[in-house]
Order: sequence, then structure tokens, then C-alpha cells
Amino acid sequence: MLRGMKEININIGEIIDAQNSEIEKYNQICNVLADLYKKSPFIFSRIMDSIEVEEEKRASMPLLDSIYKEGEDITKKIANLLRSGEKKKVFSVQEDYSQVGFVF
Repeated sequence: MLRGMKEININIGEIIDAQNSEIEKYNQICNVLADLYKKSPFIFSRIMDSIEVEEEKRASMPLLDSIYKEGEDITKKIANLLRSGEKKKVFSVQEDYSQVGFVF
């Protein structure tokens, strides 16, 4: 699961850093997630599971903490993409960017 999260995080980072429009980046991120689902539906479903968010509990399980942190980084990257797209009037985000990025 951690490998899957890292792979997604790296791919999303590369997409975000590319000189494409926000719409192209959004579509590419969707494709990365769809490809992971096609390639490894089990890993994809595990990635979509919830992880304990209380830091004290995660601290006792370093692997879960690493997975959680990868997820937080992915959410942050997507939230920043949405924020950038909204500034350029490409997206209209009516809620908190981080919450929308998490759902994405």
C-alpha cells in the first residue's frame, strides 16, 4: 500500500510540475488513478480505505504513519492544483481546497 501511495504521489508531483494547463493536469491525475485501479484494484481499494488519523496511534505503527503522510502530501498537491485553477477561473471550488482534494 505504501508503495502504491508513493507511486501516486510521485506521478502527481510530476504532473503538477509539468507546464500543462490545470485542466490537463486534472485529467492526467484522473488517468493515473484510473490506471492504478486497472493495474492493481486491490491496492487501489486499500489506498481508498481510511487510516487512523490520531498521531499518537499512528506513532506506534510507523508504516501507517508513512502511508498517512503520503496521503496528506497527495491531498495537498491536489488542493494546490485546485486553488491555482480557481485563481485562473478554470475550476470553481465551493468548499475547502483540502477537503475537495481529499475527496478527489
